[in-house]
Amino acid sequence: MDVIANPRVPRWAVASAILAPVGMIGGWTLAASLQPTFDPVRETISALAASSATAPEVMTAGLALTGLAHMVTAAGLRPARGAGRMMLGVGGLATAVVAMAPVDAWPRAHGVAAAVAFVALSTWPAAAWSPRGGGALRPRQAVAATVGLVGLLV
Repeated sequence: MDVIANPRVPRWAVASAILAPVGMIGGWTLAASLQPTFDPVRETISALAASSATAPEVMTAGLALTGLAHMVTAAGLRPARGAGRMMLGVGGLATAVVAMAPVDAWPRAHGVAAAVAFVALSTWPAAAWSPRGGGALRPRQAVAATVGLVGLLV
């Protein structure tokens, strides 16, 4: 069962799933291009949303859009188990908090929210697998996706 072709997954949920990486990657790419001093090797993308950044609103909007898109996707991903959908939604909410709490103004809140987002967004596939699921919702694929995402964190 392909999630994109699955009638139980509404088109708006598929659209929001596509929009999430567009918001994140588009936000950081545009924000970095507006901040010539940004060093992606030494700095995190959070620096692009700091109040001292050239255009903090760009990265802030990218983070907020990404968080909202994850929450919308979680609401519509009906074939996935509730635990996985909840983790995806929590990851989206935490990403939105990252947007609302710039690292220079709210370092502790920003750090905690980023950690919650990283953990939730990297492990949600393992919590979402379904014995009746197809495609990415099969147990083997869900665990493989989680291992890959967790690997990106280390």
